[in-house]
Amino acid sequence: MAQEALRAAVGPELHVRTHGPLALGSASEPEPDIAIVGGKVRDYREDKGSLYARFGVPEYWIVNLPERVIEVYRDPEPEEGARFGWHYGHVDRYRTGNAIVPQALPGAQVAVADLLP
Repeated sequence: MAQEALRAAVGPELHVRTHGPLALGSASEPEPDIAIVGGKVRDYREDKGSLYARFGVPEYWIVNLPERVIEVYRDPEPEEGARFGWHYGHVDRYRTGNAIVPQALPGAQVAVADLLP
């Protein structure tokens, strides 16, 4: 359901992946539930937040089912106390009735209701 909503929002220029590893260096490949990435499927073979920020992932989303919100993390920046030395400087929480505009696609909107069961 969430994958279909994201595919409809981003169109053909980006790829929506589910449960695939994200290569963030030679020793780390966390597996986000869903990732929207540029390029083709074959371009992407290979504690997420700090590691994503460290490697410059500009934005990532968490579907928080217990609270029924989507958490959107943006603006990676160095943080001495973070596990991998980085964190996200901005976090927004979206609820049913809200729409999220992906940072990489300012013309697209994803309805939170489409991402929650």
